[in-house]
Amino acid sequence: MTLISSWEQRGIEKGREQILEVILRHRFNALPPDLTDRLDRLTSDQMDELAKALFSFKDIDDLEQWLSQHLKPA
Repeated sequence: MTLISSWEQRGIEKGREQILEVILRHRFNALPPDLTDRLDRLTSDQMDELAKALFSFKDIDDLEQWLSQHLKPA
């Protein structure tokens, strides 16, 4: 059994976040800074949910709506 340190776990989560951002940028050309900030606040479970949901997004408004439903205001 391998134990992962909190630093390693944060690195894994940051990598997943970056991959999601690359996919979203590719799909929607650019992401406004406020959306990037909101993506930074996602938990690991929320990133998993977003990864599944983005297949059904038709435009960036779908992403904004999803984030509104899944994130508490800052």
